[in-house]
Amino acid sequence: MSWIALTDGAHPVFNIRGIGVDPGAPGARGPMQDDELLPVGTMMLEFRSMAAEGGEQVILAYRRHRDWTRELRLA
Repeated sequence: MSWIALTDGAHPVFNIRGIGVDPGAPGARGPMQDDELLPVGTMMLEFRSMAAEGGEQVILAYRRHRDWTRELRLA
């Protein structure tokens, strides 16, 4: 397993091969194609909840419309 994306809200890092993986490493994944999906994976979140009592705090909101609509929202 390797991380393909990390962010702290100000410094996003993404590499489909795996962060820090040399593109020439044995077994390294090739470049991602424009229409390729990541069919399997694990999402791990670490956050501090600061929502007021009875309120809602949006942790993650992602929405894109290019080619097809996709959205992910955690609150």
